[in-house]
Parts: sequence; C-alpha cells; structure tokens
Amino acid sequence: MFYLYLVHVASGKIINGYEKEIHTARTSLKNLTALTQNRNVKDRIECAKEFILYYELTERLLGEFRIIAPALYNQIDTIKDHAGRLVDVYVKFVPKSEITMGTKATTNIDHFANDKHAYYSNYGPHTVSVKIVIEKHSLLMLAHEFGHVRYQVPNLAAYVDFFSRHYRDHQMKADYLGHKPNDPSGQSAIVFEKLFEKENLKFIEAPNDRPQNPILIRDQIAKTLELELTSMSTTLLTSVSE
Repeated sequence: MFYLYLVHVASGKIINGYEKEIHTARTSLKNLTALTQNRNVKDRIECAKEFILYYELTERLLGEFRIIAPALYNQIDTIKDHAGRLVDVYVKFVPKSEITMGTKATTNIDHFANDKHAYYSNYGPHTVSVKIVIEKHSLLMLAHEFGHVRYQVPNLAAYVDFFSRHYRDHQMKADYLGHKPNDPSGQSAIVFEKLFEKENLKFIEAPNDRPQNPILIRDQIAKTLELELTSMSTTLLTSVSE
C-alpha cells in the first residue's frame, strides 16, 4: 500500500527514516533525565524514548531484511529513476497510531513540479518515504512496499498518470489504493513479497538463527532502553549528591 502526497544529490541508499534526528533525540533524553520531576519534562522524555526505540528497531529490522534477502535489498539500495539518478529510500517502522489511514504500510508518491521523473518525499528531492506498522509480519510488509518502490521509482511519470486516472474516488479504502488488478505497482509489490517469502523460507531452513518476531524485538529494545535510562538517572543523582 502506498500513500499519495499532493530537495541534495541523492546517494541512492536505503536509510533509517529516524537517522537525521537520532543524535538530537539521544542528547535530549540525557539532558531531560536530570529533570524528571517536571510533568512536561516527563512527557518529553517519553517522546525521546519512543523515538530512540523505533530508530533502534528500524536499524535492527533493516539489518534482518538485508541478511535474509541481500539481492532484494540491494535492488532497492541502488535504485535509480528514469533519468538514471540514484534515489534514497527512507524507511521507518512505526507504532500503529502513526498510520491513520486504515492500512499498515505506506509508500509515498510525488514528484517535482518541473520534473515528472524526479521522486520527492518529505525527506527532500530524489527520496522515497516508506512507513511500516510493527506487527508479526512487518518484514513481509516491507518487502511488499519495496516492490512498490521497485516499480514506481523508474516509472514515476507514467505511474502518477495511471494513479490519477484509476484512483479518483477519494472514498476508496486506503488498502485498495495501488492494488487494482491492472496496477503495475501493485503487481510488482506482490512479486517482491513472494520473492522475499522464498528467501525467508530458505533462510529458516538453513542453519541460521530464526528471525525474531518484530514485536518481541521491540520489547527487548524497550527493556534495554529502560535499563540504560535507569543507569543514567542513577549516575546523575550520584553526581548531584557528591
């Protein structure tokens, strides 16, 4: 599923969507920890904790996808548009509340006003934005969205035209957008998803550690983050008392 949105020379990479702000979030959390009695500060701490949690989770899951299906990962990591320009693909795994359109995954589609082949997202020119809700099959959903990206980036102008002609009804369910029987992006998404399923099955059958449920990974990271925060608070309190 993807979402319709109605400016750097791209390096052409799959990038953690939280990457640009993670240093700020970590610094903010450290500075706020010493002021936890203030209600507003507590809320800001929770926001910083959640940001760091989902940054770490996105890093972990992108790494797992790359290990399970390196060839598929590389196709998106090196993807180019119709003009041969590398395009960055920003990925975020997010809580359910982050996507409010009744779907579990989105890939934006937009272009420059003066260049119909140049992809554009909230990350700037020559970028795509992908969001995936955390659940048991999040990696499979990522493969599905990568399939949309695989088709849309090199065929953006033609696909924007197709989309505008076939999805005019704004009452249409969000999970139907991009998935009409004759939709080439939807077909690409299904193919990519099936290819990932095959690679995942081979990975599981080989003497490898089984991929963990993304929800369990999130919970493990959350526990580690809480321990780090507790340790940080103890250190700060000790410093103050001394």
